[in-house]
Amino acid sequence: MAPSLSGRVASGFIALVGRQVLLAGFGILLARLLGPRPYGAFGILSFPVGVCTFLAALGIGDALTRRDASPREAGTALALQTFLGLVLAGVLVLSGPALARLWDLSPFELRLLPAVALSIPLAAFRSIPQAVLERALRFQEMARLEFWAQFLSQALAACLAVRGAGLMALVFAFLL
Repeated sequence: MAPSLSGRVASGFIALVGRQVLLAGFGILLARLLGPRPYGAFGILSFPVGVCTFLAALGIGDALTRRDASPREAGTALALQTFLGLVLAGVLVLSGPALARLWDLSPFELRLLPAVALSIPLAAFRSIPQAVLERALRFQEMARLEFWAQFLSQALAACLAVRGAGLMALVFAFLL
């Protein structure tokens, strides 16, 4: 027997709250382990990456959620979003020196921008399958996958931070 709609909503809500508590807890732990400069530098680096990731998506996943897409259409959406992500990542990396001056980034922090920018085209490999799962109303699977992905990336960051990786701990976790 399939779970009721209210049961699915409740389990999805619990997973969402659990994910937020997990992120807050790991965020506090990482901020304490790394200190203000590396944690702040990562925040600065991740802001333009987030904007570019949003722009690269262009509502492509939303369009796939609204209608039944053929595998060919989903593949085209993946290719388009990946291409846009590569273009925007390239623009971001080329604008790195200007961003470094604007936000007072060190040369080391600036050298991490290409690695962080790599997440822009990689986001397509997450958002397109997520749109397909949303269309199929498979929210529990989505919540479970998102929770474990976040847990593993944050646990990796914490382990690397404890081992002295500094800012690189956040970069590696960001790319997962």
